[in-house]
Amino acid sequence: MSINDDNRERVDKLVDAAEAEAYTICEVCGVSDSTVITIGPYRVNTLCAEHREKRTGS
Repeated sequence: MSINDDNRERVDKLVDAAEAEAYTICEVCGVSDSTVITIGPYRVNTLCAEHREKRTGS
């Protein structure tokens, strides 16, 4: 199956949007607010304040 250039561009935009949104949603509870941050240099975790404290102790 082949994807033409127009469809590839649309898929790329959808993937980019999903990736950007993933950095704003806690991976544990799904909350999306100003407390969510992404931490870690190697394995990325996106956590709200509550779950960040439970995971890292800070």
